[in-house]
Amino acid sequence: MSGWTCWKNINEYKGCGDIYVYKIRLIRDGEPVKIGRFLGEDESGLIYIGKRPTKKNDRLKEFKRILEKNSHLAANHSAAKRYLSIKCKIENKFCRCQVQYSYRKLCSKCEASNKEKELLMCYFEKYGEFPPLNRKEG
Repeated sequence: MSGWTCWKNINEYKGCGDIYVYKIRLIRDGEPVKIGRFLGEDESGLIYIGKRPTKKNDRLKEFKRILEKNSHLAANHSAAKRYLSIKCKIENKFCRCQVQYSYRKLCSKCEASNKEKELLMCYFEKYGEFPPLNRKEG
């Protein structure tokens, strides 16, 4: 997938002033965690697909902040809230797991919305459901 940044640990995210779509995954020992899905096993460890449709709120920065503070109080990212609500269970099932991100810069809100929708639909077609922290199609 051309244009995507390399995968990095979420705690390394410094911010980005651009509009983008992004993916979040779990890894353990440097490899993606395999996640059982309805129609097969997701070997990429993908847990969320999202977008930053404007230059205003940096969605990855918010996700990182919520995980660092280990608190979803006044949190502005529903996927991060869901992650924290089951964090202990995730860590028990996938010991030593880490959260990574990758993003792709885009030019407009419309392009970001369309790309997010496309990524979610491709995932849905392959696995019969959306990534675990996505509640619905973008």
